Amino acid sequence: MEYSEDASSLASTSATSYGLLEERPDGNGNGKRPKGACLRDASSSDLPGSVSDLMSSSSDGNMCGYSIEEALNAAGLGKFQWLLMLYVGMAWFGDAMEMMLLSFLSPEVSCQWGLSGSQESWISSVVFIGMCFGAYTFGSLSDVMGRKVGIFATAAFTSVMGLASAAAPNYETLLLFRGLVGVGLGGVPVAFAMLAEVTPAKHRGTFLIIMEIFWSLGAVFQAGVAWWILPRWGWRALLAVSALPLIFLLFFYPIIPESPRFLASSGQRQAAIEVLEKIAKTNGTQLPSGTLTTVAHKSDKFSGLNEDWLAEIIGQFPRLFSPSLWSTTMVVWSLWFASALGYYGVILMTTELHAGTSGACTSGIFTFADGDYSSIFIDSLGELPVFAVALLVDVVGRKWLLVGCFLASMVSLSPLLFTLEYSTLSLFLGRLFVESAFNVTYVYTPEAYPTYVRTYALGVANMFGRIGGVMAPFIAQDVLRKTTVVGTPPTVAVGIFMGMSLYGAFSAGMIPRETAGKALMEDDEDEDESKAEGRDKGVKQRLLAAPVDIEGEGFEGP
Repeated sequence: MEYSEDASSLASTSATSYGLLEERPDGNGNGKRPKGACLRDASSSDLPGSVSDLMSSSSDGNMCGYSIEEALNAAGLGKFQWLLMLYVGMAWFGDAMEMMLLSFLSPEVSCQWGLSGSQESWISSVVFIGMCFGAYTFGSLSDVMGRKVGIFATAAFTSVMGLASAAAPNYETLLLFRGLVGVGLGGVPVAFAMLAEVTPAKHRGTFLIIMEIFWSLGAVFQAGVAWWILPRWGWRALLAVSALPLIFLLFFYPIIPESPRFLASSGQRQAAIEVLEKIAKTNGTQLPSGTLTTVAHKSDKFSGLNEDWLAEIIGQFPRLFSPSLWSTTMVVWSLWFASALGYYGVILMTTELHAGTSGACTSGIFTFADGDYSSIFIDSLGELPVFAVALLVDVVGRKWLLVGCFLASMVSLSPLLFTLEYSTLSLFLGRLFVESAFNVTYVYTPEAYPTYVRTYALGVANMFGRIGGVMAPFIAQDVLRKTTVVGTPPTVAVGIFMGMSLYGAFSAGMIPRETAGKALMEDDEDEDESKAEGRDKGVKQRLLAAPVDIEGEGFEGP
């Protein structure tokens, strides 16, 4: 009797579920064989009839299987992940430059074109509005068509729109192109999710926080570039230079592999195996023996662009509110909103405080004093110590580290309620801790969702973060000007940002499941482990007591 590959996979999966598997050597070669490996060679007679028959009919007489997570653990953290980090890091570097650009662009353009306070705020807010649409669109696209497609699309679109905005002839055209830049930037987190999907669970938190160095370097680099370019060539040259890092991504696109988790989830098992083998070979390790066991959440064969892809994208949203995900979704959205509003608010408020006290607009040309550039640059260095979080994220865990970072940010900003004397230090620390919270939120979000909806969920969460970003310029610029006399503490604006940090800490305390060191979910229908083990134990006992026979097309048994 011949059986299809699907039937063999069913047999292997069934045997795995019922605990009829011994352990296999892991990636370190220590002789342990975790469940899900190979059926016992000498005891097939102990197995239910259907599983025993299927095993004997397989090509090698031995049913072996390993999961994506087991394969990544065996392949280990090595050269492959570090090289991919360089690629993803350049996307992060470019994203940071585009976002830090906003704090310098607004006063320059406002001075040249004689804009009102509200018009100036829209130059920043329109980018965040665009990111709301881009996060949804590119996140969905990458879950349907692949992470590589999502990364290429966002890099190409953003760089073109960035260069176009540098040539904008008037205020309205500039808003249009900056909004489209925001649409492209909304897809950048797809690259972050891809890196998360190929990193072993044991190292994932620390590794992804280390990757954030590229964001910090981009932010610091932009402050230095602005200090050099703006007085000499103006804001248009700064816009053009800021678009260059994302162009870099396009040249290396052909050699970047697709995420094996996406391939497996979309039914492309052989392609997923090839990528996993490439990871192991690059790292100088080996995959477990056997073959990859997958659960394709989509059609058996990925069909790319077809009449159903748009419906697939639209149909993703209700999945975020499935019984097992709805509480996670609400917490994640709150974390993103609080992080983005606080982070971008502190950045914009830093520039606004200096522009309001010593900046000068003369004949349509805005100039900062040298002391202002140096202070802004020092505050941007608050991005760098955030890597101390990398030492804690896998030790303390995501939940309580988030609570601590939000509360620390609130305390750091509190002196600004009363005095500007320590403004540089307060803004430095406030930026450090709120960015730390933002980074941990980035790490936690892809871990909190299963593969088939992961980048979509990250994109929608990013969208809620950008809603906070839309509000940040109006608070840090418009509200600050209307409620603060030049040279006095920005009490109202700072109070709002402190309140948002408190809200973030409360939301973090509501995280339903700690993800530090845990395997990424492949499906949201996974049951609680203790319940599943109890169920499987009973099933195993019944199967061993009364073997199952195959009759016709179905299974008949107890």
